[in-house]
Amino acid sequence: MTQWTILAGAALIAALPVTPAAADNGCAVAAPSIQPQTVVVTYDPFDAATANSDFQIRLETSGCPLNRNLFLEIDPVDATQSDGTSIRFAGTGGNSLLAAISDQRGGQGHGRDDFFNVIAGTATYYLVVPRGQVVPPGDYRAQVRAAVRLNNGKGEPEAQTPFEIVIRVGAAIGLVPAIGRGLDLGELRDGDRADAPVTFDAYANVPYRLTVRSDFGYVLRRGGVATSNGPAYLPQLDSDVLATGTPQRDYPIPPSGMYRRRHSLDVQVPSIAGQQAGVYRDYLTVEIGARLGE
Repeated sequence: MTQWTILAGAALIAALPVTPAAADNGCAVAAPSIQPQTVVVTYDPFDAATANSDFQIRLETSGCPLNRNLFLEIDPVDATQSDGTSIRFAGTGGNSLLAAISDQRGGQGHGRDDFFNVIAGTATYYLVVPRGQVVPPGDYRAQVRAAVRLNNGKGEPEAQTPFEIVIRVGAAIGLVPAIGRGLDLGELRDGDRADAPVTFDAYANVPYRLTVRSDFGYVLRRGGVATSNGPAYLPQLDSDVLATGTPQRDYPIPPSGMYRRRHSLDVQVPSIAGQQAGVYRDYLTVEIGARLGE
């Protein structure tokens, strides 16, 4: 059994409209209006789902034919922050996140340079942060603009609105079983250990603490009954014996990339003196907690 502790993050989008500009043939388009001015998205690096956040862009024209085609582009002000389909959000220490702007919640529908063929009115767009990008907590930023063109998307935009997107990543941790679901000590002897340890993986983008909890107070109870007698034992994490008063161990952030570390759980029974024949059991739970501010 494992327990999960997850702190989520958020992304913020702030809009800064600019002055409308006139176009040819008396057709003019106003600077795009982005609503709401702050858009919040939750992003957890270990969540299996893609993170989405919706926001609205309103385009207004004057002197234009009904249903006049407009060409809306949403791209970073710094062209080096785009690969043509995704925007790179820069954090501290050289870390970064990739995300895209789409007109579909599932993340489909965004093309090269996030170019959309639209008409005047209000449409919904989505900030899409793909899963599996594990980065340290912090703010990841990109200066973006919503630019609208009339001439088949060519030339300089007739109007544009710059805005900033900040993807805020919080502390994220988790446990996943790897090999084994139980510890089998076989026939008990003094100093006994399990035939094979249980292994599991810890995921974290912050330093963390592992704690081993016991249902029976670190005593193997005869027949698995809490009131029966049995030998005391000591839990072990990664071959280190833990004191039953503080059965925990601290770890640094796992290596970058996967942000994952393999752990092993075992027990040691110092003595079985005076114990009757029978089957002895206890139930252990490994918990993970973030060590914030370290």
